[in-house]
Amino acid sequence: MGPPSDLQIHVLVVVPEGAGSQAGVTVSPSVEAIGEIVNKVFDDREKKLTVYSLSDLDSEHQEKMSKKMRLADEYMAIAEPTPSSNASIPPYTWLDVPEAQSTEETPLFATTHLKGVLDENGLSLLDVTKDISVLSISDPRLPFGMKGTTDVLLVDIRSIQHIEPLAGVRMVVKLKKKVERRHKAQAFGELVAASMKAPMDCTPIGLLTDLTDQWHFSWFNEKKVLTHLRIVHPKNAFDFIAKAVVEPASSKPFRVPFIGRELTKFKIDDFLPMPDDGADEMMERYELMADVVEPEFLMARRMDYARQLVQSMPMYADLYK
Repeated sequence: MGPPSDLQIHVLVVVPEGAGSQAGVTVSPSVEAIGEIVNKVFDDREKKLTVYSLSDLDSEHQEKMSKKMRLADEYMAIAEPTPSSNASIPPYTWLDVPEAQSTEETPLFATTHLKGVLDENGLSLLDVTKDISVLSISDPRLPFGMKGTTDVLLVDIRSIQHIEPLAGVRMVVKLKKKVERRHKAQAFGELVAASMKAPMDCTPIGLLTDLTDQWHFSWFNEKKVLTHLRIVHPKNAFDFIAKAVVEPASSKPFRVPFIGRELTKFKIDDFLPMPDDGADEMMERYELMADVVEPEFLMARRMDYARQLVQSMPMYADLYK
């Protein structure tokens, strides 16, 4: 700008700090403000790297996962019939030994009463208590990682042929001598891990049970809806399993005689696909090239990446509009 002429009047206006928006002037965030935001983003990302044992999950962890995946809960109420005396299945009698040792005998009980459906569909029950990482998972759709296993998997022939427990998983079974409320969060975590890790044409359901009068089934009956069903009688529970596990693929309806509505199974991939991590992958490549690229170039890419992270946060997105 050249020197002012006699007919020009230049006015210097000092805008008080924080008054930019009131004066209709857009004030860009300071470097310090961006730094604080970026640090918060990376702190949040670091927290997501936290890994919890499946056996330690509680209702708070379950709530965080449900909110992250935007799940709704449906609790079914049914008029469960009482089986006739000649068709009734007596409850399982737990051995008077530590629970971990006692659960080794329980698959035989289930195999006996599911023999027809197992043989007809080429299914089997796998004890995976010693496969300590079968359900371990780190996934961007979850607020934290999880590690651990479950007690029993109901699987098809694919799991046996490929020596891969989850290759043909149909049901995840958590066994407890005494079912308590806190166990539900653990069973939920196991179902989520199995659903996310299961391959194509595998849509597992979850079961938390004491093999007596506590049979808590859960599955994704609708997209983003986790359905819960409690059954009391072992005979009815085995009848439900027989209908629910026959079809491995998702979106296939099935019916259970004593439930007056059609049911469906979904896996998490059906309604919550894996997000595109293109920016993360590109930034990782730049970091690996740190020794051969100019420091200024790398710093600029880091700032671009940080800006994308900040912009992805709803509370800060308006800063870059």
